[in-house]
Amino acid sequence: MVFYKPMKTAGTSIEEAIRKLRPLGPKDIYTGLTHLGDQTAGVDYSQNKVLDIGTLQEHSTPEIVQTLFRDEWENYEHFSMVRNPFDLMVSYYWYCYNHTGRNPPLKRCIPQPGEPFHVTQGRFADFLTIPDRYGVLYHHRKLEPFLPTVGLSLVNSKMAKVNSIIRFEHMVSDLTKYFGYDGSWEIPRFKTGFRRDKRPYQEYYGSSNELIDLVYSSFEDIFERFDYTFDR
Repeated sequence: MVFYKPMKTAGTSIEEAIRKLRPLGPKDIYTGLTHLGDQTAGVDYSQNKVLDIGTLQEHSTPEIVQTLFRDEWENYEHFSMVRNPFDLMVSYYWYCYNHTGRNPPLKRCIPQPGEPFHVTQGRFADFLTIPDRYGVLYHHRKLEPFLPTVGLSLVNSKMAKVNSIIRFEHMVSDLTKYFGYDGSWEIPRFKTGFRRDKRPYQEYYGSSNELIDLVYSSFEDIFERFDYTFDR
């Protein structure tokens, strides 16, 4: 099997849960298990070995894996994750701008402890609408030339083309469906400490139709396939 890990969909937690549910074969590939954050969280990342060429980038898309495994592609089972893009973008904002050791490019987006929520709302709006002249996104210690909504939609939409998808909002029932999870142990939770203010994601957008339309247009394929809306 291959497990593809989109950004900010609880992929690390699901990877570890699948390892408990299904013995790994020598050719199974978990694309996310190389990142330092996963290693320090206690996740066994030895299953991201690609022949003799090293490891896959943690958010590698199906197209990349298919290129490396052309002869065996049809024999693999393919799994991935998806999450409501409105919730995903709030999670990604906190991940980028409340991460110890990072130096994000737009200081005005950094949330400050104890600030009123309307101030955080403004910072989140700035994050989603980074102007072109600042069109860089700090992620995993490098600058990448895209806006946040565009960058995440590219990765997540490609992953969502996989047939077997575990939905963030229904991960228990989907793990039961695909891997026989019986609820006798708790699904691991990793990287949950970045989001200081855990109020509903809808509140971050306020009444801004501009921000709502921006996310809709950036993740159009995901909204269409999974019937996500702003409310659910």
